[in-house]
Amino acid sequence: MRRRRSRGSGCCDEVIAVRPVLSVHYAGALLLHGLLDGVEARLQDAERWCDTTAEGQERPNALSAERIVVDHEEFRRLPSMIASYRAAQAWPSAMWPPP
Repeated sequence: MRRRRSRGSGCCDEVIAVRPVLSVHYAGALLLHGLLDGVEARLQDAERWCDTTAEGQERPNALSAERIVVDHEEFRRLPSMIASYRAAQAWPSAMWPPP
């Protein structure tokens, strides 16, 4: 089985990019495995679909026409999840993985 270290081209990227909840969970899985390449791209994919930023500010140009959301409750949590994963990215590599 091949492991993908970073965001590559292909149908999987297109499928994940329009599913903001999946994008954030994919970023979390990358972080759990210590694979930092591709994390920020996945978080940005998810963030562009959000109605608010991680700081709670309204995002006037949020996209919604093409996004696919199955779990709306999880979708509402995305800004805080994105902020948490960005904080995890900031950990020094010597302390990775977190205790």
